[in-house]
This record gives sequence, C-alpha cells and structure tokens, in this order.
Amino acid sequence: MFHDKKAYKLLISLSLLAMFSSCSWLYGVKRISGVDREACATFAAKANLSGGCFSCISDVVDYKKYIHCDGGDSLLSHHLSQPVQILYFQGKQLVSYHVNCCAKGGLRGLNWNTGKRFDTFPPTSVIPTTDIPITLDTLLHVYPQLQMSEEKHYTIVLFWTNAFLKISEQAWNQISSNIADNRSDCNVILINTDAFYANIF
Repeated sequence: MFHDKKAYKLLISLSLLAMFSSCSWLYGVKRISGVDREACATFAAKANLSGGCFSCISDVVDYKKYIHCDGGDSLLSHHLSQPVQILYFQGKQLVSYHVNCCAKGGLRGLNWNTGKRFDTFPPTSVIPTTDIPITLDTLLHVYPQLQMSEEKHYTIVLFWTNAFLKISEQAWNQISSNIADNRSDCNVILINTDAFYANIF
C-alpha cells in the first residue's frame, strides 16, 4: 500500500497524463472539477433503457478502499485505479475482468472486443482472474448500498467516469451488446468515480 499520499497521487497522475496529453481529443478525455450529477444521471438513464440497472456515485474514500482492497499489491492497485473497468461475476466469483489500458486503441476509440473477447458470455478475461483477487463480497463491503437480484446468476459491474466519457460509453456499449447477443439476464451495476478523478491531472 502507498503510505506516501503525494507519491501515490503522482503515480496515478503520471499514468493518466500520458493518455491525456497524447490523444485526449481522440478518446474524449477531459478534465473534470468534481461530480457532475446531471451527467451521471444522463449516463445511467441511457444504460438503463431496458431496466434492471443500478447506479451509484463513489466518493474518494470508498474508491481508495476498492483500489487497495488487497493490501500492498502495487500491480493490482494499478489495475484497480484505472478509469474504466468491467467486471463479470458468476455468483460471487469474478470470472472476467477488463480494463481500459488493455483495450486496443484505434481512430474511433478503444476496441474492448480486442481478440474477440466479448464474443462469448461471459467474455474471455483480459487479465487472469487469479491475478485479481476480488469477489462480489469485496465490492459489497466497500459499497453496501449496491442493489441486485439474488435470482440472477451473473452480475456485471462497470466503473466509469465523465473524465473518460467516450471510453466509458464504448465500454457500456460493449457490455450491452454482450448481454443482448447472448440473451443473458444479469445484474448490471454502474459505479461512477468522478470524485476521485476530479482535478487529478
């Protein structure tokens, strides 16, 4: 775990700055100053057109708990601090994990279906789930307000932010297509992290 908060913030800032400065116009990256609840509501409404989607806004403290949920593993913390993440759970077990830094970039943004990972349900994990020691209980410990049906066998979680809105929308579109193509009935949870990414650059 990072004990030096300044060093930790610098590490996150530098990793995001490379993406921001080189191709912010291409991927729709923008600086945000805080939580835009109206924009969050708009994103959630678009995602919830078919119903059954739960949305919440994370504060900084809770998101840091999530980032450091496994103690001092700096590589895991690096993955969990990425702006856009997709997690698929079967029951309480993580079975598929995707993160923006592992999606292939192109002229139209990020291709979340690199290697046709999302052609199956659940998708082929971009990182071995054995390297991501997270369960659904991990998330519920950090975010006890999350709501889901126990009758559904799968739960999909999308961490997103308005600072990376285009990438977040592309991630949601990929999830939506994956659900529709495979006629899967599952819990869908959106967790906005604007509070953490505000003024981080």
